[in-house]
Amino acid sequence: MKTIYLIFFLLSTLGVHAYAQQKPYMDYVLSWNGDNSTLKVELTYSASQKDSTVFVFGDPSFGGQNDIFNVIKNIRVTQPEVVKIDHATRQITVHHNGAKKHQIRYEIDGSFNKNQPTVISQTELFRPVITKGLLTLVNKQFTLEITDESNPLVSFIWRDHPENFNYFNSIVPSQRDPLEKLSADYNQVSEMVYFVMGDNIDVREYNVMGIPYYSVTTKEDRYGNDLQGSLSPFFESYFPSIHRFWNDTDFPFYFLAVSALQNNQKEIGAGGFGIRNGFVMKLGRAFDTWEKYVTAHETAHTWVGLKMMLGKASFDHQWFGEGFNDYTTLINLANSKIYGQEQFLHYLNEDTLKKHYESEVKGAHNDSIAANYWTDVARRKQ
Repeated sequence: MKTIYLIFFLLSTLGVHAYAQQKPYMDYVLSWNGDNSTLKVELTYSASQKDSTVFVFGDPSFGGQNDIFNVIKNIRVTQPEVVKIDHATRQITVHHNGAKKHQIRYEIDGSFNKNQPTVISQTELFRPVITKGLLTLVNKQFTLEITDESNPLVSFIWRDHPENFNYFNSIVPSQRDPLEKLSADYNQVSEMVYFVMGDNIDVREYNVMGIPYYSVTTKEDRYGNDLQGSLSPFFESYFPSIHRFWNDTDFPFYFLAVSALQNNQKEIGAGGFGIRNGFVMKLGRAFDTWEKYVTAHETAHTWVGLKMMLGKASFDHQWFGEGFNDYTTLINLANSKIYGQEQFLHYLNEDTLKKHYESEVKGAHNDSIAANYWTDVARRKQ
């Protein structure tokens, strides 16, 4: 009998120790009905601190969105917990007051002001887009940032969503069912992940040198684009070319997401940003020569800028980060036949060398580029 008690005691002790060592977690449950501009978010989490947990929402350095905190609304917790909000620092502090379960609920407002149409692509590119029939989000636009080093396991699952909408996520792109839970370490998710859902979304998969590649686009837009057709040469020739250029196929997957702007009233250009294992573009006109260049240039940053970087930040040593990246872009646009001789020379002479020669800030120091990037168009074009 003593042996049985001893075994039970040891098993109980081990069980308590295992529970105490349980990995921290953040479980997101998302809801959207497909018609309105509101994403409902419910976050259940483990508290690394007994008294309170501090979250931060939004990142003004991501596209210069200084008012990004305005999109999060109706932040609430369940008693005895109390929430305090500091708009100046974008901090959300939850005082636990002895609560054993920790949950915070809020809404993300992705609506547009119809009286203030989009005039530059960055306006929609770096903000949550939630409108009738379409949702595009990166995690910086709807998740909460932690302020400790706990590296919790983060999960996402959809409670409510339109059944007939296509869906894409950049955590596990092969997973197409929003009702299946996605999980990744916080450190991985903090590198930015992308979610797309809509009735006008088309997702296609390619095999590029043994690597799964995904093409995510709007099916139709006001500019008459066939985006899947426009992007197919990249998957068929450009991406194989640049992989061979770097002799590198060490990728779990890659995706290219191009969607039309939703709130512009006239044709404007395109903008985009690199993300972990992918590139996101918002398009405000027909996909043409310049858009081909932007797609090629930004996806080339997968190597120069992500896998290789001089200095401690992406704006350090722009001669390498942008200059050499442009070289690899043009070489592989030419090698893949996406750019012919005329397009190659026009970009080199008219779009690059001439504009640099005529620029008012061509002699500006590299340090001034990062400081004025979002407020000075001339420096942004350098």
